[in-house]
Amino acid sequence: MKTLYLHIGTPKTGTTAIQEFLATNRDELYQSGIIFRPMPFHDYHWDLPYLDKDQALCFTDYDGKSGPNSENRNGYFLHGSNDPAHTKENAKRLEEGLLLIRKWFEEKDSVILSDEDLWLTFRLRPHFDRLITFAGENGITIRIVLYLRHQYEYLDSLYRQYVKLFFFALHFTDFIREEKLSTDYLGADYESCVRKLEALFGEENIIIRCYEPKVWKEKGIDICRDFMDSIGAEWRETYQIPDGGVNPSLSYNQTEFCRMLNEILDPEFPDAFEVSKRFRSVGLDCSQVHSEKKYNSYLSDKEYHDLMERYHEGNCRLAEKYLGRSDLFPGHDGPIRQWLPTIEVMQEDMILFFDFMTARLYRDTYAIRRTNKYLIDQVEDLKKSSPIYQIKRVFRWIGRHLRGSS
Repeated sequence: MKTLYLHIGTPKTGTTAIQEFLATNRDELYQSGIIFRPMPFHDYHWDLPYLDKDQALCFTDYDGKSGPNSENRNGYFLHGSNDPAHTKENAKRLEEGLLLIRKWFEEKDSVILSDEDLWLTFRLRPHFDRLITFAGENGITIRIVLYLRHQYEYLDSLYRQYVKLFFFALHFTDFIREEKLSTDYLGADYESCVRKLEALFGEENIIIRCYEPKVWKEKGIDICRDFMDSIGAEWRETYQIPDGGVNPSLSYNQTEFCRMLNEILDPEFPDAFEVSKRFRSVGLDCSQVHSEKKYNSYLSDKEYHDLMERYHEGNCRLAEKYLGRSDLFPGHDGPIRQWLPTIEVMQEDMILFFDFMTARLYRDTYAIRRTNKYLIDQVEDLKKSSPIYQIKRVFRWIGRHLRGSS
């Protein structure tokens, strides 16, 4: 049976690690009857609805591993576009992508497409309708692979990702309350979103897993093996596992430093992207050295439990329906330790940040000085080897000789 596995997120559930795993083991997966290949085009128009123009431009300037530029996000072409100027072009890309998928199914019976932002846009875009029609015409079954993360952790991690990647300056509480970025829009009401997926693809074609790193560690596995298990694929010990630290998050303090920079940084400034990338890079380095593990929430205990109460009943129904258990996210009842942007909390990381930034600037300045010296030496060598330089040497020698003779 021809099966298209469509991995749609959610964001911040190890999607980049899964995509890198699939890309790294592409040849071995092919031998097992599974195709995961990049699309040959990456010049999409990134008008994702939760970004304004400047934020979208910053996203395109990301590292190419987990942003839309990444060839590992081979399902990105399914987003489409809200901008009428791009509708025809993205529709053309869609048909090109579907044509490739048809050819891939001539080779193997299983194809994987992956893109985490489909979770944010599948309710707004028409391309899933075209995909479903295409699948019906070609005898292909579409199975949705969806990883769900505890709602607070999901919103917390997604917020830090936005601050890290874009000129995003909202505080977390404003982020989850602001109309354009409401929790419903961001897909935190999992039951409601899954119902829409069921209506599109059928309940029997929805595969739900929970993002549970601690449970996987106890079992001696990781998210890559869990993903392969979710699609019923045999695990091979010869598979190569990506190194850790794929798309890491900023710590609470470093996120706040970047958010403050985003408040004052004008996207129209010629070097705004480079400045933002530099701060982000230093922030990530600092986050690896010192992470405020004693804090686990932007919200107070009451705010946290009020937020989770909205989703409790829906989560229980999903857990019973898809996982055969009563709790969708067991083991998340620990104490809430709220992070607050006070000088006592941030002082140590503030010093650490400027230490890292100073060391980075010194290193870059030293590299520039060495490069300048090298270039100056090259210019001098070119001067000495040029005909004009040689002619000047001859005239200077003649001049000295004539003056000596007189």
